[in-house]
Amino acid sequence: MNEVIVEKIENLIDFNKELGEKVTKEIDSLREELITIRHLLEQSYSPDPSLPQSDQLSRVFQEYRKFPLDTEDPIRWGFMGAWGQGGAHLATSVLFTSVDNFLSKNSNEAVAAFAQVFSDPRVIGICKCLFRSEDPVPREQVKQVCNLNDEELDTALEPMLEWYFVRWQDDKLQKIAHGINWAMTLIGMSDEARNERRKQEESTSTNP
Repeated sequence: MNEVIVEKIENLIDFNKELGEKVTKEIDSLREELITIRHLLEQSYSPDPSLPQSDQLSRVFQEYRKFPLDTEDPIRWGFMGAWGQGGAHLATSVLFTSVDNFLSKNSNEAVAAFAQVFSDPRVIGICKCLFRSEDPVPREQVKQVCNLNDEELDTALEPMLEWYFVRWQDDKLQKIAHGINWAMTLIGMSDEARNERRKQEESTSTNP
């Protein structure tokens, strides 16, 4: 009886040992696959100095367009900006959802109220001033750079403070989250829109 029990225990030990070795081999195999995948991803996203910048960006945009197969009517929209030597700074804000949800989530009035913040040229000037500095900017420096007096500065800052784009910190103006980055996006959009408008005007004048 004891011999039978001992034999069963030995068989169980051998089975567990074999199972353990199998699991270990599978884990090692998966680890190697993950290392390979990571290497391929690094190659995919690393800039290739032999390629023109437009081709490098094209590769990034192709990845941006890849949506999960189970999503219905998908949309990915937002902004991305990098600046500084070697791309030291990066700012991104990208929303992924359905087109219907994207367009209906905020009312027309809510979107217009947000856009209204940037309709004041003084706000744009303050955003430019803060964007150039990583540290909070003293009040007097903001006034000097933007050519504003105290009343003009306070008036321009009202909506920016209300939307939490900025805040005061010991009489210094500090940017918060993406508030200033949204202004930078508008600046870029404005440049593109003005260029497109000029092209259309020139086309109309030459082809009445």
